[in-house]
Amino acid sequence: MRDRCDGHATIGYQFLHASGSFFDPRSIIDDSRNFPLGFNIDVSAPVAPHVRLVGEVNWGRHRDTFTANLNVDRTATAVGGGIRLLSPSDPLAQRRSFR
Repeated sequence: MRDRCDGHATIGYQFLHASGSFFDPRSIIDDSRNFPLGFNIDVSAPVAPHVRLVGEVNWGRHRDTFTANLNVDRTATAVGGGIRLLSPSDPLAQRRSFR
């Protein structure tokens, strides 16, 4: 029988701070934003003894309220993926063997 480690998935709350500024001839304007409502989902799955395929999605939302009738909603979304290499001494790599 072959030992194997199944994939992993996590979900969590995130608070994102996006910093930025731009130059106006009269001054430097700070355009930093906090995105207090957000989440993160990530998954990983083994593809070889010391290699995992990983991916994640991040999403955040920010609302600017200017007047009673004017709200501006902004969202920030990021998607990423790649491979994760595990060292032989990593406990996650030691729990499984591919034969």
